[in-house]
Amino acid sequence: MAAVVKPEPIRLRSSARADRQVAVILDPSNMYQRRIIRGIAEYVQQHAHWRLFIEPATADMVPDPRTWRGDGVIAYFGERRTEEFVAKSRVPAVSIERGLRATPRQVPVVATDNEAIGRLAAAHFLANGLSHLAYCGATVPSAYWCEPRAAAFAAAAHEAGATFSRFGQRQRIARDWPAALAALAEWIAALPPQTGVLAVNDARARHVVEACGLAGRRVPDDVAVLGVDNDELLCELATPPVSSIEHDTRGIGRRAAEMLAALMDGKPVQGTVLVPPAGVTRRQSSEMLAVADAGVAAAIAFLRGNVARPLHVADVARASGLSLSTLKARFKTVVGRPVHAELQRLRIDQARRLLATTELPIKQVAALVGFHDISHFTTAFRRLTGMPPGRYRTQAAS
Repeated sequence: MAAVVKPEPIRLRSSARADRQVAVILDPSNMYQRRIIRGIAEYVQQHAHWRLFIEPATADMVPDPRTWRGDGVIAYFGERRTEEFVAKSRVPAVSIERGLRATPRQVPVVATDNEAIGRLAAAHFLANGLSHLAYCGATVPSAYWCEPRAAAFAAAAHEAGATFSRFGQRQRIARDWPAALAALAEWIAALPPQTGVLAVNDARARHVVEACGLAGRRVPDDVAVLGVDNDELLCELATPPVSSIEHDTRGIGRRAAEMLAALMDGKPVQGTVLVPPAGVTRRQSSEMLAVADAGVAAAIAFLRGNVARPLHVADVARASGLSLSTLKARFKTVVGRPVHAELQRLRIDQARRLLATTELPIKQVAALVGFHDISHFTTAFRRLTGMPPGRYRTQAAS
């Protein structure tokens, strides 16, 4: 009978709590991982006094286990060397996501809840009255997060009685972009009018928006598009800008740090903790209401196309073909708010995008979205966002 070799136990350093050294093996140049690092940093600043090993250069990202004398590790298991480092270091470790490589069985995991992302996307579209939902998956098979999002999205659609379609073709975007775009456009052209499309991430959402243009479909009037990750640069590069589901990356980072702290204190921590998304950042690509009332639909389209112009409700009534009183009554019934309130919401949404993505003076931002009195703009912005424009810009920059 072969001898049973027991693995060496994880060693807990004898260093004081205030002098712990933790290796954070995450890539600061990766937007998703960078935001997680911020959550780890917040935990450290508030609850611990760790000294962090974190290097942005790929070659230096994983320390040498022969010389590193640390107490714990938070890592994304994307490479064999990370796996080998954790095994050789024999210190407590926490995995961020499941990585492209198998996470060691004894290492607990903190991950985004991909099923919750699918359900949130469906709720977002269904709340806007859409009864046709569709999913555009990843371009590569290694995207392990794709299937859980798709399955939960499809299940929520079927439960609500909505139709469901999926584009699952694997595509080599860089090798033949025109062919990939044409295939996606062919799929979009066959979708029913007023369909909500969830793309697996923001990069794929941009592909969907591009393909809608090729297919002659208007975004969001014919097809509403929603991405995942809330990568502001990618979202704002699309025309129109892409709405996106934002991960609670800071929450993931804080939870991982909490778990590692418990492990380093000798407390048992096992399994996988799933962190639900933070919510939907709304931009123009999903601002569709499935409106059967042609007059109200015309009024909504007119408002969206004339946000920066000085408008009166009478102007909107003329554009809709309805009398002023009829428009006011039907608009409130269909949309759930008065015409002037919807116009102000659209203006503040546009202001939010400009504050987050440009360095334009706040007074100029106000003028570009139809406010010619800065005090009125500030009051409206605070009422709808809970903070003044300057603070919003500061938070968006951070």
